[in-house]
Amino acid sequence: MLIMGIDPGFDGAIAIVDGKGEIFSLIPMPIYIEKKKKTRKVRKNEKNPKGHKTKRYDANVRHIDLVELDKYLKDMKGMVRRVYLEQVHAWTGEGVTSAFRFGEGYGMIKGLLMSHGYKCSLVTPNAWTNLICKSAEAPSAKERSAIVAKELFPKTDFHLPKKRKPHDGMIDATLIAIYGVRTELDGAA
Repeated sequence: MLIMGIDPGFDGAIAIVDGKGEIFSLIPMPIYIEKKKKTRKVRKNEKNPKGHKTKRYDANVRHIDLVELDKYLKDMKGMVRRVYLEQVHAWTGEGVTSAFRFGEGYGMIKGLLMSHGYKCSLVTPNAWTNLICKSAEAPSAKERSAIVAKELFPKTDFHLPKKRKPHDGMIDATLIAIYGVRTELDGAA
């Protein structure tokens, strides 16, 4: 029995765990970067020799790479019993554009899962953290997740190349998959 856990978003990840709680596959969310020219208002104290009201600048816009995600889901089809997708929502104070882009990516992931015929269960962050991270004591939810992940998978490196901090998305996706395994074994799904 293989269970897939997905932490959606640009900094998310996909983890597949077997029935014994061992990691079968763990990848960061596939993304690509689009280079764009953007425009913003000129700030009051900013030098503006030509008197323009706006300024153009280069921006890197991240997108979920649906082609790579589609290939990955095709490769895993038939092996995975169920997918546990973190059910996310917009946060108070989050910008309108970023909330829309996050929801757009979430919908694309959900649509790809459905198109491949995966059995999908939505799980709230509170549900999986209350079950999996209840024993860990740390000031933040991310730190609790990192502690539990290191306890469950001491040999697994949750760092991306050339990064000092562990990848939150890889940790969360793995723990979501563990939540799925425990739920499946309890027969609650």
